[in-house]
Amino acid sequence: MKKLNIKTLITAFTALILTVSQTTFACTSFNYVAPDGSRIVGHSMELPVEAHEHLALIPRGHQFAEDGIKALYGFVAMQHGTGDATTISSGMNEHGVSITAQELGMSVYASQGKGDLSHWNVPAYILGNAKSVDHAVELLSKLSIYQGNDVFGTMGTHWSIQDNDRAIVVEVESAMGIPTVYESVGAMANSPSYDTQIVIAKEKFNNAQDLRKVDRNQVESVGVYGNQTSPDRFQRAIFLNATADFSRDDSKAAILNHTWNMLNTFDIAQGTLYWTWLAPEPQTVTHFTVHDLKEKAYYYRTYKDMNIKKVDVNAIDWATAKYSSSDIYKSVTKYENVTF
Repeated sequence: MKKLNIKTLITAFTALILTVSQTTFACTSFNYVAPDGSRIVGHSMELPVEAHEHLALIPRGHQFAEDGIKALYGFVAMQHGTGDATTISSGMNEHGVSITAQELGMSVYASQGKGDLSHWNVPAYILGNAKSVDHAVELLSKLSIYQGNDVFGTMGTHWSIQDNDRAIVVEVESAMGIPTVYESVGAMANSPSYDTQIVIAKEKFNNAQDLRKVDRNQVESVGVYGNQTSPDRFQRAIFLNATADFSRDDSKAAILNHTWNMLNTFDIAQGTLYWTWLAPEPQTVTHFTVHDLKEKAYYYRTYKDMNIKKVDVNAIDWATAKYSSSDIYKSVTKYENVTF
């Protein structure tokens, strides 16, 4: 897979927004509460290019390059670039607050120079300053979000933010840049807006009133496993949350294995989908992440390395931690030989 430089990415994504804004992006996230009381988050990052992803440890006091963002709390994240790069697609902080970012082409922000915070800087700001989802809502209520221009150009995004007690989705649909907060129903895909996704899903699931409590007998009759359109992926996540069955084994290992099984249904075999407006290479899931918000553990694997990596956020000494980052695509799958 070809690695594009930042200028190429900015040019390509800006051209996308101007000329093919209706194209479906295929990033998906979900969250559910497991039998042990832990909220588990799954997130897929799907692109035909590597976007400078680095697994980064951001220490307390770290200063970013834009908007005067300083991290009061330490966190680990997928940072698109190194050092003071502000664009982050997912992460978890020392308090167990987690975030994932995904494309939302219909987003409307304040103009540059008329807001407080670039939309690309929302994840870094929340991870570095929020002690809980409630605190994140309080912080966002005081901000106006303007349209930024970073590694992914001006492409619009929305965010899922969660801790072990609460999960929300945040979108910006106003030229004033005022964030709208929705309570999460356990899934987030891309366009249309979150409230519209919920309406479509409720209709699909036999007019269910609570998508987190969809009756399994109803769900089993609903075909949601096929396409990669945003509504289909949203409904697939709802389906998988509702049908999760841990009666055979409800151990932590089983919970994590089941979450990876769920994420596997969002994978894309290379050659089945192309974004030729961005790159000639086939689209794929460049990386998956899983967040265990009770244990404060952050997991990931990439398209080059199927071995799952774990960051124990709880075990990091945040009082002494220093900035560190590494290219997630440098490691490759290592197969274990079986001997007889």
